[in-house]
Amino acid sequence: MGDTERLRLGHLLKQWRDRRGMSQVSLAGALGCSQSKINKIETKTTRIRKRDLERLVAVLDVPHEDAERLWTLHGLASLKEDDWPEPKLRRLHGAERSAVRIRGLHLEAIPGPLRCAPYVVRRAAELGPTNQEQLNALVAAREFRVEALTQNPGCRFDYLVSESALRRLAGHGRAATLEQLDSLPDLMAHHEHLTVRVLPYDAVAVVGTTEYTIAHMAEGDQDFVCVEDPYQPRYLTKPAQIAPFAELFDRLWAVALTRDDTVKFIERLRREEG
Repeated sequence: MGDTERLRLGHLLKQWRDRRGMSQVSLAGALGCSQSKINKIETKTTRIRKRDLERLVAVLDVPHEDAERLWTLHGLASLKEDDWPEPKLRRLHGAERSAVRIRGLHLEAIPGPLRCAPYVVRRAAELGPTNQEQLNALVAAREFRVEALTQNPGCRFDYLVSESALRRLAGHGRAATLEQLDSLPDLMAHHEHLTVRVLPYDAVAVVGTTEYTIAHMAEGDQDFVCVEDPYQPRYLTKPAQIAPFAELFDRLWAVALTRDDTVKFIERLRREEG
């Protein structure tokens, strides 16, 4: 666990070393370590100690926003397997903290980072038998994903949510419905980089049946699509595989309600549920 994040971290540190015009030897001299250690950090899955990363950030004079991304990757790489919520979605969870743009199409469910706790619990119960330990893990996963909105402020989070996903909330119980309808406008109000747009029933569009998230990563990292099957998510990484999903998203984004009209739509549903 963590090898992917360590490789990304090493790649970004090399980029900053190159920008500063430093060789591995000169950087090693500034840090008082061996050149081989710098090489391992940049090219291997070597674990980077917190103190070493602090010194690297200082010597390379990494700007605050870019340093935050380095620390995010360091934190993800440090998570043990047992600590990672929803292991099958591990790659998507990591991307939500390090991507430059997230685009998600959700037809029957609320996007993961936007789910309130009661909704998570009710939805889990309806997908199959779930014990308390599993429910606790799912709620922890929900909190982990919501935190991405704060921890990755440089990312644009764009979500298309079908009207059916909002109306289906009523089937998850009154508490879950009301809290979820209250939380969506609140999240957008507090996070300018988050946009939710509702795809209404009367929108003229071919929607399809697949829910997915497109992660657009920073330079040097691989973009991907996560097809969010609730039981077995799939990851697609080839540009030819990603393109149809991106094209569909753009077509639907163009006919969806605007950000402001989406807030009004959700508030109207909230009054109906009263």
